[in-house]
Amino acid sequence: HHQFRTYITHPELNLPTTNNTAETLIGLVEEVTRKAKGFQKVSIFQEWINVVLKTRGRIKCRGTQQQN
Repeated sequence: HHQFRTYITHPELNLPTTNNTAETLIGLVEEVTRKAKGFQKVSIFQEWINVVLKTRGRIKCRGTQQQN
């Protein structure tokens, strides 16, 4: 919990103020998993995550809009 507001205490790091990018990434991975109906091996799952990340490109933060 000490690091929860790191973006406030260290503005020079230009950290995102929300967790939207992480939630977006999780949603993309869940979508691939749902379409594939699961994976037989963890290594295959990891390869698919790499493919998703490479094909998606960027996940953009909204900037410095403080949510909390």
